[in-house]
Amino acid sequence: MDKVSLKSSKKEFIKELAFLRQRVVELEELNKHNGRLNDIFSSLKDLIFVLDKDGVFTEFYVPNEELYIPPGKFIGKKHSDVMPPHLNGLFNKAFEKNKDGKVGEYNYALEIAGKKQWYHAKQSPLFAGGQFSGAVAVIRNITQQKQLNRKLEETEDRYHTLIELGAKIGEAVIMLQDIDGKEGAHIYVSDLWPQITGYSREELLNMSFFDLVSSEDKRLSVKRHRQKMAGKAIPDLFELSIIRKDREELPIEITSAATIYKGEPTNVVYIRDITERKKTEKALEESEQRYHTLFENAPVAISETDFSGAKDIFNDLKKQGVKDFKAYFENNPDKIYECYKLPQTTYFNPKYLEINEAKNVDELKHWKQKTLKNRNSNTYYEFWQTCKRSIIDLAEGRTRLLREARIVTVKGNIRTTLEHIIVAPGHEDTLSRVIIYYYDITELKEKTEELIKYQEQLEKLVQKRTSLLELANRELFEEIEQRKLTEEQLISSQNTIREQLQQRIYFTRALVHELKTFLTPLITASEILEQETSGGKLEDISSTIRSATDSLFHRVDEMLDLAKGEVGRLELHRTFIEPKELIMKIVLYAQATVKKNMQTFQQDISYKLPRLWVDEERITQIILNLLNNAFAYTPVNGTIKLRAFANGESFFIEVSDNGPGLTPETVSKIFRSHHKIGDERRVSSLGIGLPLAKILAELHKGHINVESQKGKGSIFTLVLPVDNQLNNKDNGK
Repeated sequence: MDKVSLKSSKKEFIKELAFLRQRVVELEELNKHNGRLNDIFSSLKDLIFVLDKDGVFTEFYVPNEELYIPPGKFIGKKHSDVMPPHLNGLFNKAFEKNKDGKVGEYNYALEIAGKKQWYHAKQSPLFAGGQFSGAVAVIRNITQQKQLNRKLEETEDRYHTLIELGAKIGEAVIMLQDIDGKEGAHIYVSDLWPQITGYSREELLNMSFFDLVSSEDKRLSVKRHRQKMAGKAIPDLFELSIIRKDREELPIEITSAATIYKGEPTNVVYIRDITERKKTEKALEESEQRYHTLFENAPVAISETDFSGAKDIFNDLKKQGVKDFKAYFENNPDKIYECYKLPQTTYFNPKYLEINEAKNVDELKHWKQKTLKNRNSNTYYEFWQTCKRSIIDLAEGRTRLLREARIVTVKGNIRTTLEHIIVAPGHEDTLSRVIIYYYDITELKEKTEELIKYQEQLEKLVQKRTSLLELANRELFEEIEQRKLTEEQLISSQNTIREQLQQRIYFTRALVHELKTFLTPLITASEILEQETSGGKLEDISSTIRSATDSLFHRVDEMLDLAKGEVGRLELHRTFIEPKELIMKIVLYAQATVKKNMQTFQQDISYKLPRLWVDEERITQIILNLLNNAFAYTPVNGTIKLRAFANGESFFIEVSDNGPGLTPETVSKIFRSHHKIGDERRVSSLGIGLPLAKILAELHKGHINVESQKGKGSIFTLVLPVDNQLNNKDNGK
């Protein structure tokens, strides 16, 4: 070998040696790099696979985790050769992104050792010399994260369900957290909370719940919130008041529970507007107070008794096949005593002690034992008969009983009572609340028996007065017949007179009945007057007798006046009068009458009224008839008004009421003799007053106007002519 060739070979060798040394250095650096990479991989829990440009697995790093197939079987094989078919589409889509220099990601699930495992794959591209050389796939097990997410979703669903449920049942739901030193800050409010408070959702989310709480409830409300946030157990339901945006105070009821929301302690509060409930509670409380007030101050004896023990016996007897309780208790009297012992009187008023002549409860208990002990004595016979009837009625299911009963008091006196037994509604199945009213009618019973003794005498008196009335009626009938015979001009009106005679017959019968009606208080007062010796009672009874007698004779007089007026024989005795003086006398009568009737009387008398040339007694009779008509048909608390005024030609007396009013058909008939309007108003009569008032008004050359509307009351106006010449002469004098 020549020197040139040797020299050239030496250079090539040195060059090759330098290259080899460089490769050794690079390999050492690569080993160091791989060592650091392995250190990094060993700290990761992810699976790492390296694929070449054809999708063949070339390298892998697998932590201590069970895999779908052993990792050694991946190497040298394509993804589609080793993985389930349902993953090929996901892998290929990501690998195509890698070829374009993009990262591909996807999630998938595998069944490993009988359990479903979820994974997230992230494939990043590899390039060498600017050319795509493969991809690195980092695989992370996200099964636990999936489970946590599912639990979170379930929790969120539960929260939404609870919130929706709250809205459906009328409850607002809010979530409170302590944020930056602000306790109870709103972080969530349901739709109902803004409606309750009057604030908008945005305003509430910038406020603390305690900004809304009233000053009286704030301290305790904050304390409860702190206890809840600290995990302490406290009573759930709590009532407090909030101040709405319009400054109205509103009662609410809340219940709350502590939880964790977004990693922070949270107080979830359910809120109900209890305004209506509070109103109901207040009304119920007032009702109970009224009930107890009425109960305590009732003028009759009242007791509440629990008959549930007796009801149990009734039920047992029914199970044994007893259907006829009356027959059963007749044959088994001891069962009556057993049923009598069991009921417990739970409440009674002072009148109950009074009617039983007892001082206290202990005396009543002792009295009950005494009645049981002496149940076979004659003294208690009627008492036990009353008890037996009541027990039989209750056993047969009756819930309302009213009967006369005999009781024996603590002092051994016998009283007659009207006993009213009522099973309280809702207690029919148990008889646990039975209310009994006792009306002491002992004195009334005695008086009734005494009154019977006078019945025959009174009947004789009625018969005597009836005979006198029939005699007067016959005389009147004869007078009418005589006038009919002597006055030729009435011949053409025979049919009309015949109809009047028929009405007169009806009137006679009605007047007999009317006489008996007014004699009734006279009879009663006479009987009592003979028994009573008290000065005050004698005066009252005498007044009653006088009033009834006056009414009777007044009614007879009116009947005779009407009859005379209808045949033209009624005469006037005129005088010159001051109407104001007459009216003021009538006002005094009216005021006394409305006081007795519990009505209201108003007067409107003109200051200046003309003098009248009239029969003062008859004018008074007209006005009183109009007023009495108003008194009779105006309800309790109704109003009667009397007006008196005049114009240049006429004088007016107007009587108005707010009674039931009249139909147009009735208005056209009310001035007919003996026409009744009781079917339209609340009182019936013989129909004398208004026809007589009409006759008397017409005798004075006047008339009576009627304005009435059904349901809106009536106005009767007496219109009399004014003699201006007489008034002018009088003024001139």
